[in-house]
Amino acid sequence: LHIPAFFYAVYNNLMYINIALYDAGSYKMLLNCRILFVALLSLLFLKKSLSTIQLSSCLMLTLGCVALEYSKLDDSSNSLSSIKLYSWLSIVAQALCSSIGGITM
Repeated sequence: LHIPAFFYAVYNNLMYINIALYDAGSYKMLLNCRILFVALLSLLFLKKSLSTIQLSSCLMLTLGCVALEYSKLDDSSNSLSSIKLYSWLSIVAQALCSSIGGITM
Protein backbone atom coordinates (compact mmCIF):
# COMPACT_ATOMS: atom_id res chain seq x y z
CA LEU A 1 0.00 0.00 0.00
CA HIS A 2 2.99 2.33 0.20
CA ILE A 3 3.48 2.51 -3.56
CA PRO A 4 -0.05 3.72 -4.44
CA ALA A 5 0.04 6.17 -1.52
CA PHE A 6 3.29 7.66 -2.81
CA PHE A 7 1.92 8.10 -6.33
CA TYR A 8 -1.32 9.66 -5.07
CA ALA A 9 0.66 12.06 -2.85
CA VAL A 10 2.70 13.17 -5.88
CA TYR A 11 -0.55 13.40 -7.87
CA ASN A 12 -2.10 15.72 -5.27
CA ASN A 13 0.95 17.99 -5.23
CA LEU A 14 1.07 18.18 -9.02
CA MET A 15 -2.63 19.04 -9.04
CA TYR A 16 -1.92 22.41 -7.40
CA ILE A 17 0.83 23.19 -9.90
CA ASN A 18 -1.30 22.24 -12.89
CA ILE A 19 -4.35 24.18 -11.73
CA ALA A 20 -2.13 27.29 -11.70
CA LEU A 21 -0.80 26.52 -15.20
CA TYR A 22 -4.06 25.67 -17.01
CA ASP A 23 -7.57 27.01 -17.21
CA ALA A 24 -10.25 24.70 -15.82
CA GLY A 25 -11.47 23.26 -19.14
CA SER A 26 -8.02 22.52 -20.49
CA TYR A 27 -6.92 21.01 -17.20
CA LYS A 28 -9.86 18.62 -17.07
CA MET A 29 -9.49 17.62 -20.72
CA LEU A 30 -5.77 16.97 -20.48
CA LEU A 31 -6.16 15.13 -17.20
CA ASN A 32 -8.47 12.71 -18.99
CA CYS A 33 -5.32 11.44 -20.70
CA ARG A 34 -4.91 9.26 -17.62
CA ILE A 35 -7.53 7.00 -19.22
CA LEU A 36 -5.01 6.39 -21.99
CA PHE A 37 -2.27 5.64 -19.49
CA VAL A 38 -4.49 3.19 -17.60
CA ALA A 39 -5.29 1.43 -20.86
CA LEU A 40 -1.61 1.23 -21.83
CA LEU A 41 -0.49 0.09 -18.38
CA SER A 42 -3.25 -2.53 -18.33
CA LEU A 43 -2.04 -3.83 -21.67
CA LEU A 44 1.59 -3.92 -20.59
CA PHE A 45 1.48 -5.09 -16.99
CA LEU A 46 -1.87 -6.82 -16.52
CA LYS A 47 -1.95 -8.42 -20.00
CA LYS A 48 -5.53 -7.30 -20.59
CA SER A 49 -6.95 -6.81 -24.04
CA LEU A 50 -9.03 -3.89 -25.28
CA SER A 51 -12.15 -4.20 -27.38
CA THR A 52 -12.64 -2.28 -30.60
CA ILE A 53 -14.92 0.21 -28.85
CA GLN A 54 -12.34 0.81 -26.13
CA LEU A 55 -9.57 1.32 -28.69
CA SER A 56 -11.69 3.73 -30.71
CA SER A 57 -12.61 5.71 -27.58
CA CYS A 58 -8.90 5.97 -26.66
CA LEU A 59 -8.19 7.23 -30.17
CA MET A 60 -10.96 9.83 -29.93
CA LEU A 61 -9.66 10.99 -26.55
CA THR A 62 -6.17 11.33 -27.99
CA LEU A 63 -7.48 13.33 -30.93
CA GLY A 64 -9.41 15.58 -28.54
CA CYS A 65 -6.30 16.30 -26.47
CA VAL A 66 -4.26 16.99 -29.61
CA ALA A 67 -6.95 19.29 -31.00
CA LEU A 68 -7.13 21.19 -27.72
CA GLU A 69 -3.40 21.81 -27.63
CA TYR A 70 -3.20 22.52 -31.38
CA SER A 71 -5.89 25.18 -31.13
CA LYS A 72 -3.80 27.05 -28.55
CA LEU A 73 -0.75 27.30 -30.79
CA ASP A 74 -0.26 30.49 -32.74
CA ASP A 75 2.25 31.12 -35.48
CA SER A 76 3.98 33.99 -33.70
CA SER A 77 5.10 32.09 -30.60
CA ASN A 78 7.53 29.24 -30.15
CA SER A 79 5.39 26.18 -29.41
CA LEU A 80 8.24 24.36 -27.65
CA SER A 81 9.09 27.03 -25.11
CA SER A 82 10.35 25.87 -21.76
CA ILE A 83 7.17 26.96 -19.95
CA LYS A 84 4.95 25.09 -22.39
CA LEU A 85 7.13 21.99 -22.13
CA TYR A 86 7.16 22.22 -18.33
CA SER A 87 3.37 22.51 -18.17
CA TRP A 88 2.91 19.60 -20.58
CA LEU A 89 5.31 17.37 -18.64
CA SER A 90 3.62 18.33 -15.40
CA ILE A 91 0.16 17.26 -16.59
CA VAL A 92 1.56 14.03 -18.06
CA ALA A 93 3.33 13.27 -14.78
CA GLN A 94 0.11 13.88 -12.87
CA ALA A 95 -1.85 11.57 -15.17
CA LEU A 96 0.84 8.90 -14.92
CA CYS A 97 0.91 9.08 -11.12
CA SER A 98 -2.84 8.60 -10.98
CA SER A 99 -2.68 5.70 -13.43
CA ILE A 100 0.20 3.92 -11.71
CA GLY A 101 -1.45 4.39 -8.34
CA GLY A 102 -4.64 2.81 -9.64
CA ILE A 103 -2.88 -0.08 -11.39
CA THR A 104 -0.72 -1.02 -8.40
CA MET A 105 -3.62 -1.10 -5.92
